[in-house]
Amino acid sequence: MPKDDVEESLVEQKHHKIIVKSPGRRKLKCYNDGLIISICIFLLLVGLAISLLVYVKSHPGWVDGLISHSYDDRKHHQDMVDRINAEQNLWRAKYNPSAARLKDVQPYEIDDEKMLERHRNETSEEALQDTKTHLIQLLGLRDHLPKTFDARRRWPDCQSMRQILDQAGCGSCWAASAASVMSDRICIASNGKRQIQISVEDLLACCPHCGGCLGSLHSISPFIHFKEHGIVTGGEFNSNVGCKPYSFPPNCGSPCSPSNFDLSRTPKCSKQCRPDYEKTYEEDLIRASQAYWVWADRSLFDVATTEKMWPWQLKLHLQDKYSEELIKREIYHFGPIQACMTIHEQFQHYEYGIYSSETFSNVIYGHCMKLLGWGEQDGKEYWLYANSWGKSWGENGFIRINMKDAILHASAGLL
Repeated sequence: MPKDDVEESLVEQKHHKIIVKSPGRRKLKCYNDGLIISICIFLLLVGLAISLLVYVKSHPGWVDGLISHSYDDRKHHQDMVDRINAEQNLWRAKYNPSAARLKDVQPYEIDDEKMLERHRNETSEEALQDTKTHLIQLLGLRDHLPKTFDARRRWPDCQSMRQILDQAGCGSCWAASAASVMSDRICIASNGKRQIQISVEDLLACCPHCGGCLGSLHSISPFIHFKEHGIVTGGEFNSNVGCKPYSFPPNCGSPCSPSNFDLSRTPKCSKQCRPDYEKTYEEDLIRASQAYWVWADRSLFDVATTEKMWPWQLKLHLQDKYSEELIKREIYHFGPIQACMTIHEQFQHYEYGIYSSETFSNVIYGHCMKLLGWGEQDGKEYWLYANSWGKSWGENGFIRINMKDAILHASAGLL
């Protein structure tokens, strides 16, 4: 093609002016433009990366869709995990991206007034319920207890024994553990014929003196409610099982940090079953015949206003050196119980082994679980618990805890 024809093909009309560009100059300009754009994009990405790093250091992020730690929180927890695994070999810790710190818990306080209202004018009989009668029965049992016991093996037909609940975005460990104990004991009492799940949702919503999504005070309260008012059936979230399934989706970690609880969603008491359930709420109610302490809340003994509730003879049985023996007798003969204790930050990172609270971290809150057995390994005695943080936590949702770790209080009931 002649040179004149090439130049003519590159003529552009702009504002009625004629501009002529040679092919060589156009290629150079395109190259320069591309280089400038690439540099700009690179600098923009660097800026975004720096901004993201600064943000992550001071704000929570997301890991697999779950709220996770800031940079500082991750370092705090990872250092704790490394120290635990380096300084002892009884149990193994694994970094948990949803674990809480003390600072995450401090802003949230239980509404003591609502829960203490019932107890202020209680008589001794009302506060103790069936404790005295049941403890006399326990003290009269003289069976030879095995060194190792697992309720799942003693009552293998009870499916609820193996179930691990997930309390999700609500501090409902007290309700989840109590409901699980109730389900187990219904199965035991029926010789395996009644395989039902007591509704955590109904207990959480319809027992105001028991507690709410920020926890509870006394482990006996759910069992008193079970005896006096009854509780309907209900399965896990989205299970479509029973009258009132659980309403909190398990999408905020194992465990969900209290700072991420949906506090506004503590359910209101609705005495209706789901629309397609075959029974009415009243028809579905199940009641216990007894509610009792197995190991009483020792803090109650120190409160002057409640002193009248606790005859001194009963105090001896509730907190003496035979309490561990009584707990074992209770589980061996009647089934799992609810047991509550104080836990540390490190508890959240438990992976396997015999957990001990000696002392790598701060106390964060009280926590209730289902206690279903005991055992011994390498000379270390332990309690066997089912937790309510889902199956991905601990030993498929279960945990073994050094028997020397103090149980604050424990309760149960019978049909």
